Amino acid sequence: MVKFLKLEEEVIIIKLNISNFPKGEITQDKLVIGQRADGSDIAIIYHIIKGIENGPTVWLNGAVHGDELNGPYALLKLLKNVDPKKISGTIIITPISNVLAFNGRQKNTPRDLLDLDQQFPGNAKGTISQRIAFELFETFGEPASVIIDCHTVGSLYEGKPYTVVKKINDELEEYYQKARHLAYVFGGEYHCSLDFSKNLNEIPGNTFGFLDVQAQLNKKISFMVELGQGGILDSEDVRFSYDGFIRILNELSIINTSQNSHPFSNRIINRRYYLYSDVAGLLTYTVHAGQVVNKGELIAEITNINGEVKQYFAEKNIHIIISRRNAVVETGDRLFFLGKE
Repeated sequence: MVKFLKLEEEVIIIKLNISNFPKGEITQDKLVIGQRADGSDIAIIYHIIKGIENGPTVWLNGAVHGDELNGPYALLKLLKNVDPKKISGTIIITPISNVLAFNGRQKNTPRDLLDLDQQFPGNAKGTISQRIAFELFETFGEPASVIIDCHTVGSLYEGKPYTVVKKINDELEEYYQKARHLAYVFGGEYHCSLDFSKNLNEIPGNTFGFLDVQAQLNKKISFMVELGQGGILDSEDVRFSYDGFIRILNELSIINTSQNSHPFSNRIINRRYYLYSDVAGLLTYTVHAGQVVNKGELIAEITNINGEVKQYFAEKNIHIIISRRNAVVETGDRLFFLGKE
């Protein structure tokens, strides 16, 4: 367990030492980040599955956003079904990494309203989100060679499981390519392979604060998995997620089991963008996540309070990565997340 020793104004971190954990056992402990006003700890539960034989260390991180449920449940299922006496290497599992947002049933951290996944590598003396990011990255990111960050799309949207891998620069091409391979092994409706070296700015905020981006900058093999819809525990998405983790662990020779093939397509998305609403009203649409839409096809209509209808047509051949589930729309709201193959 990481402990904090304060010496004047310097915070000294005693890092997690994987070699100290007993082989062939599962160790559970908590990483204390700070305290609430009532004196209780702000703490992250983690599990270390240490194999008998040596091998790679993989960190599987869940619920960096508080409304992401499928990842944590799949990770707990993995924890229950992996026998440490039959694996090589180490699996680090943090089912819920943003405990404050999880307890608040919301995406961002309630205390500072920040998106935790835009705060890495964090700040030991910053806001609570920055401190959580710092301790997570220092504690679990440092010993891991492979990092998988589990997400879902927002609770207002729907989507099928897909993966996201980002190229940061040419010097890190090796780690990018290895992450691409593992992402395909994991499986998904789409495999988003994005070139951040070209200043890609798909979404607002600090995209270089993502856990997987900072991991690659520190020469780790890392990617994101989007595991369905936020705020809903979906048994099919949980099953797919669990199977994906098994495929990854098998590919890395951490476990040795018959590899189950995934039925999803090998569709590579190189560019993504949001379609935003220009008007307000009630949304209806005829396309869903996973569909291919040809140029000129109607994809959505918004009817305003006066009964006037605004139609949206596909400006090019596109893939529907995420579609909006909530029908109430205001100007500037996201309607779809679209991909170009």
